[in-house]
Amino acid sequence: MAQLEPSHPATTYFAERLQELASATNVRVHDDSGHVRRMTPLRLQKLLKEQAPDLPVSQTQIYRYYHGEAAPRLDVVWELAHLLGVSPRDFLPE
Repeated sequence: MAQLEPSHPATTYFAERLQELASATNVRVHDDSGHVRRMTPLRLQKLLKEQAPDLPVSQTQIYRYYHGEAAPRLDVVWELAHLLGVSPRDFLPE
């Protein structure tokens, strides 16, 4: 079985920030219940698809970003930042 290469430090930082921001963000469910739910990778992907329908980001890809297994493209960083209400620079280490 092949071992995964360690993630680039910027990819790891991005994943950590994405998890922090997602855990600090609640989402109101659009149904009659009016419940507020945690931002999960699945909800993040669905909201991203609503916000930027031409941006091809699958659930699998969001999970990869979330767990530091893949680095996102700049347009994905931009849209995620907009969705989470932060600057795209918040996803970059100093």
